[in-house]
Amino acid sequence: MTLKYKAAIFDLDGTLCDTLPDIHKSVNQTLSELGFPPREYSHTALGINHGSRRLIEHALPEGTGDETVDETLALYMKIYSEHLCDTTAPYPGIFELISRLRASGVKLAVLSNKPDALVKRLADTLFPGLFDIAVGQGKYPVKPSPEAPLAVAAALGAEPSRVLFVGDSDVDVLTAHNAGMTSAGVLWGYRSREILSDAGADVLVSAPDEIYDIIVTEGSK
Repeated sequence: MTLKYKAAIFDLDGTLCDTLPDIHKSVNQTLSELGFPPREYSHTALGINHGSRRLIEHALPEGTGDETVDETLALYMKIYSEHLCDTTAPYPGIFELISRLRASGVKLAVLSNKPDALVKRLADTLFPGLFDIAVGQGKYPVKPSPEAPLAVAAALGAEPSRVLFVGDSDVDVLTAHNAGMTSAGVLWGYRSREILSDAGADVLVSAPDEIYDIIVTEGSK
């Protein structure tokens, strides 16, 4: 067995887990409590990828002032933290994939634009002991900045060229390329094949097992 990539960095929302139902419910509860109209599921989905503040700006009526955005964001974070794992779970085959990769000696990380504390909670709850590092928004600029993925790769002891960056969005593809990593776009998430292709994903995958085959080359028996 040989490893083509020493490490893999995974996006969270739409890649490892289907977080959108809990996010959407929390967004609409927040809007309702502050007297704003609810948003459609598809509208909330379009607000994901750029961090929680952008999500709330997207949910609020156009032209909403910063003070109201701040108030809404604070309430959303309180509500969402209470409903973080109501329905959120790994996509089918993901837990098995992460377990196989870890058993094969691949270094593993989660990197998300979701707040750092929530990323760590989700990783610890849904993938206990499987990820070496889980990083969210806080210390580093959000994706597609290369600062966080490069820091993660260094912590894992992997050169960027030996890292596979796995995500479901154009933001993830751009992040990978900005950091000098190979991008794998997953087709079960919140963005289309066309968006991932247009962003320049190095490879597109339809099932978790394909990621294992990209990273690990099994020797002949």
